[in-house]
Amino acid sequence: MNKYNKNILAITLITIFSLILMITWLDLVFGYAQILLIIGAAYAVYLNVKGFKEEQREA
Repeated sequence: MNKYNKNILAITLITIFSLILMITWLDLVFGYAQILLIIGAAYAVYLNVKGFKEEQREA
């Protein structure tokens, strides 16, 4: 498993865990904080995919 796939998996797990924690343990209503967390994670995944494709192109 390459470093980009590991990063994507870690980002996904951290995001899911944070959302579950916010909704259940902290008893927060789904709102702007959770949406920003999802958008930030999606952008990080996008950057990892972009970096992976650039690295493949160079090789």
